[in-house]
Amino acid sequence: MLASNVRRDRKSPLDDGTAFTIRGLIPDPPRHRLIVVVQRFEPKQEVNGIWEYQPARGQWKQLVPMRLRLVANEGTGYGSPETVTSVSPARNGQISL
Repeated sequence: MLASNVRRDRKSPLDDGTAFTIRGLIPDPPRHRLIVVVQRFEPKQEVNGIWEYQPARGQWKQLVPMRLRLVANEGTGYGSPETVTSVSPARNGQISL
């Protein structure tokens, strides 16, 4: 298991926190890594964005932090986060969100 919001023994930056969604998981064999697009609603947005995970070293590194603005839910006192709806696989070393 790479990450879990219910795992208390923190082995990744996503562990022991609010629920999250993996919007994209893209292998990058030439660089021996996985690109992981993470989204979760949290008061202080710290983990949203694009991450790299290096399996051989068990290391996580945030490549691009993303701030997700809240969209008002009509008739409620709270908002919902905008979502990253799709992630395209890497082509020529680039991914599309």
